[in-house]
Order: sequence, then C-alpha cells, then structure tokens
Amino acid sequence: MNDTRRNLRLAILAGLAGSALLGMQSASTAGFALMEQNSSGLGNAYAGSAAVTEDASTLFFNSAGLTQLKRASLVMNGAIIDVKSRFNNTASQPAFGQSLGGDGGNTGRMAFVPATYVAVPITDRVVGGVGINAPFGLKTDYDSDWMGRFQGNLSDVKTININTALAFKMNDVVSLGIGANYQSLDATLTKNVNYAGVIAQVLQAQLAAGAITLAQFNGVVGANAGLQGQSVVKSNDSAWGYDIGLLFNFNDRTRVGLSYRSAMKYGVAGDATFS
Repeated sequence: MNDTRRNLRLAILAGLAGSALLGMQSASTAGFALMEQNSSGLGNAYAGSAAVTEDASTLFFNSAGLTQLKRASLVMNGAIIDVKSRFNNTASQPAFGQSLGGDGGNTGRMAFVPATYVAVPITDRVVGGVGINAPFGLKTDYDSDWMGRFQGNLSDVKTININTALAFKMNDVVSLGIGANYQSLDATLTKNVNYAGVIAQVLQAQLAAGAITLAQFNGVVGANAGLQGQSVVKSNDSAWGYDIGLLFNFNDRTRVGLSYRSAMKYGVAGDATFS
C-alpha cells in the first residue's frame, strides 16, 4: 500500500508540473506595441510619420528623415497611458472541480512611457542619431479569482530599445537611412494552476490501469475539489535588429517616406515558481 501511495504521489506531482508547463507557450508582443514615441506626432495621430521630419524623433519612424535637420536636435518626451479594459462573459464554462469565477475587473493599468532622441549633422550630407525608447510595454492584470485565471492573470512586459542610425543625403531628392537596434525585454507572467483537475486526470489514468480502486478515486478527487495554486514565470532576454528608411523630397510640398523595421526574436529564459 505504501508503494502504491508513493507512486500515486509521484504521478500527481509529475502531472501538476506538466500541466503548468503546458501553459507556457510562445507569445508575440504585438498586443503590447506602443506608438507613443514622440510628442510632435501625437497631435496628428502619427499620420504620415515616415515623411515627417520635424525633429530628431524622426529617427524612430524613418531614419532617412534625419537629413532634413540642419542643426543638432535633442528631443525628450514622456507619455502617460491609462488603459481601461474589461472582459464580458457570455458562455464560459468552469474548469473541472472549480467555481466559474468573476469577470476579472478592470485589467488595464497606468504607465509612463519615456523616449529620448539626439541627432547631430556630421557633414552637410550625413547626419547621425541615437534614440532610446520603449517600443513594447504595458501590462494586463486580472483579479485573482476571474474565470480565465487558468489561462493567465498578470502579463507584464517591459522593453528598452537603443537605436543608432546614420542618414545619407544621396542627392537633392533621395535620402537613405540605416540603423541598428539593441533591445532588452523583461516579462512576468502569472496564471493559476487547476490542481484539482490535474489530480483527477492523473487518478483517472491510475484507475484505468487498475492501480487504484473507484472508492480511492472518488475519495481523493472529492477531498481536493477546488484546489488551485499559482505559477509565476519571470524571464528576460535581449535581441538585435535593424531599420532601413528612404525619403523622397520632391519639392517643398511633396515628400514621400518608406521605412522598415526588422522583427526581433527573443529566446527568453528565467524562473518558474509554483505555489
């Protein structure tokens, strides 16, 4: 009997770990993208940013625009973002052995997003620049008892991007900009773990194998109804990327800009804690 209990305990622990780890999947930060990278573009909702060359912050949207700056430029700005977000339920079903839970409350939070840009003409046709900003960030934070707690509670992402760039005025019409980007990411992800469901799943396999009786199955499942814990994953990584920009300055009234920023892929590594 002692061997049976020990093996059953090991099987449950393995099932708990496996279930929690299954929730850690690859993710995209597109939902955390931030456009608030300068104040000069905020008034027109960043329309035509690839062709707007008012100050050094053009480095982020199109580095080729730096050639339009005739003198050194320093820009420092900060945006306060207050996100309001709520989940509305229509037909959710509770997880095994658990109550359904609430709607999560207001998941948005307030954040401060800073950015700094410097541009310095090197020659009459070459301009260099450096920008430090946060292209991805913010967080969502649901109430601990909400109905989606086994999918996620807190998702907190922070990035810092250092962008160096050189812009070349090829002729009176065409300018070219190239840049290198170093970006670091810190992420904290939390979710609840349905221990009651995992225990029942493991015991079902044991019951099918004849290792336990139906009475034992019902007794252990009933004793652990509603049992849940939390997993916390903290991870970080860094990545390199590049950006390329073209600016066509046809005349005083017509300017066309094209820009591209490469994707950045992270292989985040960190610690997972289970309670």
